[in-house]
Amino acid sequence: MPGSESCLEELMSCVLADLIQEGCVAKMASDLYVGGNNPEEVLHNWRCILTLLTHNNLCLSASIAS
Repeated sequence: MPGSESCLEELMSCVLADLIQEGCVAKMASDLYVGGNNPEEVLHNWRCILTLLTHNNLCLSASIAS
């Protein structure tokens, strides 16, 4: 569907805006990179991302390599 990729990009930018600004997550194309200063912080950041996605009726799916 034409424009669907840019629509998804805009949606993810809106949903994750605060975490992107804080530097907790980076978006590159359709990938999310989550960071933190220690494993506990990374886990906390992932939980925040998953909560935001859930509250916005979004989910993640893994790509299947052929």
